[in-house]
Amino acid sequence: MRRLALAVFAVAMTSGASAQLAAGTWVMRETPRVSMIVEPMGSGYSVTYHVVGNDGKPITMTLQTPLDGSETPFLVNGKPTGQTYAGKRVDSRHTVGVVKMNGKPFATSNAELSADGKTITVENENTAAVGGNPAGKRIEHWDKR
Repeated sequence: MRRLALAVFAVAMTSGASAQLAAGTWVMRETPRVSMIVEPMGSGYSVTYHVVGNDGKPITMTLQTPLDGSETPFLVNGKPTGQTYAGKRVDSRHTVGVVKMNGKPFATSNAELSADGKTITVENENTAAVGGNPAGKRIEHWDKR
């Protein structure tokens, strides 16, 4: 479950005319067994994460976010997890978000899409230990494939 908690934060991406830069398949540099497919959806995105668990079994996590600050649920293998994401667009390459578990905030996320559209850098800060992730800051890098 730890890798799922790592992956949820990378949803924060670009908008508007730059939307096609964020669309596509991304692989987490630090954990190559985690990938995400981003598809434009209205003002936000439909995001599908593919994770290979420690047991070698595939896990699919989905999120549809309008990036307007409203909470949207995460689904794992089609079932609710109790985890939600409320992301907002800051500008065409930056977003901020809050992740909650069972209604309680436990993390913030700041994401930046590189100017060339090839890398997403996400700074996560867990205010509490959740899903096997300790409290504290963590940086993720997602490379476009």
